[in-house]
Amino acid sequence: MSQPIVFMFMPTGDRRSDTFAMQRFNLEATRRYQAVCITRNDSALGKNFNSGWAEALDALDKGVTHFVMQHSDVIPPPWYVDALMDELNATGADIVSAAVDIKTRARLRSTAVGQPDDKWDWRRITAKEMAKLPPTFTAADLPESLTRGGRTWLLANTGCWITDLRNPLWQQRYPDGSMRFDFSQEDRITFTADGKRRVEFLPEDYRFSRLIQAAGGTVAVTSKLDVRHVGVTTFPADPLPEAEIDQEGIDFHLARKGLQQET
Repeated sequence: MSQPIVFMFMPTGDRRSDTFAMQRFNLEATRRYQAVCITRNDSALGKNFNSGWAEALDALDKGVTHFVMQHSDVIPPPWYVDALMDELNATGADIVSAAVDIKTRARLRSTAVGQPDDKWDWRRITAKEMAKLPPTFTAADLPESLTRGGRTWLLANTGCWITDLRNPLWQQRYPDGSMRFDFSQEDRITFTADGKRRVEFLPEDYRFSRLIQAAGGTVAVTSKLDVRHVGVTTFPADPLPEAEIDQEGIDFHLARKGLQQET
């Protein structure tokens, strides 16, 4: 079998990237594999992500085998592609995503859990909750404390992830011929039980994870990589008043449904 060739993609929205993120992307991504590094700039997030995703899939006939996305504000550790490849091979999952803190001092991860039948109902996993999970995990590893409320699907972020482009899953199409797996954000305004308007949002990464699991695929997340998320400061930041649970996310959906507590 030929050696993997990795299509590495970094989307940016304003042509700016963190210096250390670019260093990892261009110089310290892999010691094992041949890599092709591509960046694309577009403020339309879904369009930008889809441009790299489509280009990578079209490169299959040129020998490219794997796809890695790294956001321009995400700093993974050196040789992160090698580590992600190890986890992909070990788990047999369709994608492996590195756990990344969102830009908050409460240490909420950008990994979430969601309801299979309600795409709008999701809540994030905290760093404390993730510490109780296996270093690399799938939805099958989620305890009842996380799946409470029917949130049995694992929703991974796209800040730093890998997949095998040769996976037949990625060739699936809708009846109109369009690809089944793409990136798109969804938004809506609904009403709470007391009649107040509420803005709801389905990020492109959670939508992508939902598409995979709806097709019978497996999403894996790993906390083995020490990944930093760059904003006004670098997250995780010290000191860390860590949240025990994403109570804000839970309360948000209880209010939408007019419930007092989850079952």
